[in-house]
Amino acid sequence: MRVFVCLMLALSMAAHLSLVAPATDPATTVEVRWSNQFTVTVNEVTGPGAAWSSLPIRTNFFDVYQYEFKKTWGDRKFSFGTGVNLSSSKTTDPKSLVLSRLELQYSLPGHAWAIGDTMASFSPYALSGSAKGLTYQYTDPKRKSADISLVYGIAYPRWDNFWDSDTATRSIQRKVSGARISKAGKKFDWGFSAVRTEDSGRITPYDYLYDNLLFAADWEMRPDEFWTFNGEHSRSSGSYTKEEGAVAEGMQGWAHRISAVRAAGRQRFSLEWEEVTPQYTTLMGSATVDRERVKLGYRDRLSRNVTWRFTNLWFRDNLDGQKYYGTQTWQPELGISIGRMFKREYAVLDLAHRVNAQTYLDGYVRDHTTVLGYRDRFGAVDAELNAELSAYDTYGMYRSYELMHNLTLSTTSTRGKAS
Repeated sequence: MRVFVCLMLALSMAAHLSLVAPATDPATTVEVRWSNQFTVTVNEVTGPGAAWSSLPIRTNFFDVYQYEFKKTWGDRKFSFGTGVNLSSSKTTDPKSLVLSRLELQYSLPGHAWAIGDTMASFSPYALSGSAKGLTYQYTDPKRKSADISLVYGIAYPRWDNFWDSDTATRSIQRKVSGARISKAGKKFDWGFSAVRTEDSGRITPYDYLYDNLLFAADWEMRPDEFWTFNGEHSRSSGSYTKEEGAVAEGMQGWAHRISAVRAAGRQRFSLEWEEVTPQYTTLMGSATVDRERVKLGYRDRLSRNVTWRFTNLWFRDNLDGQKYYGTQTWQPELGISIGRMFKREYAVLDLAHRVNAQTYLDGYVRDHTTVLGYRDRFGAVDAELNAELSAYDTYGMYRSYELMHNLTLSTTSTRGKAS
């Protein structure tokens, strides 16, 4: 058994400076912002297991510097931002000096360009992530024609991936190109997206490389003030190689999601269905492959301070029978939230019970968890108490119980004026 005692002391200081300089023309403004956050951490590890601690036994610092320049003249806007991180610990970052941010943006009515760190969001399946490259957006100021978005770049997590071949920070090169056209109406919105991703540059001989083309259509319908329906339907096709020198294998799949929400007065009802086939692939969006799921939710506010809720999530895998067996899971939860407990202004009590039930082959899992949470404020101190009691049952043969609890105390103080 490895035993060690760790004492960690962290001191963090932040400094912000913002200057707004109006030009001769009242319609022109220039804004410059600097920020610096400096953190010093002291770790002291003792005991027989100290040699196995992952913490560096010394004083370390981490410095985050950000600079931003903005200029607005008339209806045009320009901004430039950059950032640098300095670190003395390889646990924090393998590199002591890192370019963490670099972006330039320019916009005028109806048009917007960005270069450097870009964040593009087409739809959940198609594209919702960051890349280092170029983006362009066209938006009709009169909202009569469709909006257009274009993106091209490389989905590197770090800027030094472009010039540093160190395996500690190296990443597969993933080229991303995409286009989207969308239109928002009074009661109906629609959008079509296309995204192409191409991988190259294995880090190890066994890294997977993908070449994928994805199309997606999303929509939202609001027939009245209470109901909202939305969905997305996507198809992906392409190929991948499992290792260096391997023959490329084809892949194609579908993903569908439809949801309905009714919000009327104190009640809210939601129902969502989703199916993602095993061969569906999205590299810049998000989806859990080989899964069909249905989620039901209901919430009712019984009074000003009392709200109860019920949710039930069901999902299964092995949609194409490609596995030896599949698993079905039910996760119902029933809870109640009571505000102003004991007639205290900030007191909130939350009580819930949830079940995790799984069946597969001739086996099953039945887990029950009861959760109790209490939040309150005592003078300048905010307190939050959470407790969970869980009972685990597998096959009816392996049973165990677990109790977890924690207490958090915090305080916030503000001095001066924030502009």
